[in-house]
Amino acid sequence: MHLALHRLLEAPEIAGQHDMWSAAPRRLAARHGLAHGRAGGAHCVAAAGLPGVRLLNHALGDIADPAGVERFFARRGLPALVAVPEGSAGERAVAARGYERDHAWMKFVRDPRAPVPAPEAPGLAIRPVEGRDAHRMGELLAASFGLPEDLGAWFAPLAGRRGWHCLGAYDGGRLVAIGSLYARGPGAWATMAATDPAYRGRGGQGALLAARILIARRLGLRHVVVETGEPVSGTPGPSWRNILRAGFLPVFLRPFWRSVQA
Repeated sequence: MHLALHRLLEAPEIAGQHDMWSAAPRRLAARHGLAHGRAGGAHCVAAAGLPGVRLLNHALGDIADPAGVERFFARRGLPALVAVPEGSAGERAVAARGYERDHAWMKFVRDPRAPVPAPEAPGLAIRPVEGRDAHRMGELLAASFGLPEDLGAWFAPLAGRRGWHCLGAYDGGRLVAIGSLYARGPGAWATMAATDPAYRGRGGQGALLAARILIARRLGLRHVVVETGEPVSGTPGPSWRNILRAGFLPVFLRPFWRSVQA
């Protein structure tokens, strides 16, 4: 893929991550070692207290200087985990430094102006997350990602934060699933999705994804991006299937490479 197009499609996610890390409460940032910033040409995020959580520990973007990325993570006692364009100079550079290939994510894109399917979610109503449910939204996300409960207080304020559109699937008055959209420039990033285990398989995530596409359309955006892990043993997971059903197209595989600490 042409590097300029790669940058365009990665930009909403990088901007959304930057904004989300900027919103982290200081007490939680101190407790879990949350940090983010530019290093080696990439956007880096880290949670030193949660070293095994890939979602919170990686570098994304053009890796112009792998050593600079390594220093960012080494200061926090972490190995560098970088996502680079497949076949890029950055990928060749980290491979030459002895990095090991890790599990990859697939990037998907969709034009929000194209027809949007109307998935069925019987008994569930899709609407913006209400202020009183922000705490519940944070709980769902922390549990879904296997994170400490207190990190729910980091995600909860995203409901109502500028640039963020947080939608919920409601069973009556109970919030049972959520999905968020971060809009920046010509594109948007569909992210931060979670479902109460008791409500999985009810169509909530498909409906939330369709609703976020319609928001992007109303905002006049040109593209929506989303990502999920590549299939394990060749079998796509539910997130992958939901994304395809919503009309997204896979555009590039985003391999991760992990440094080997001495």
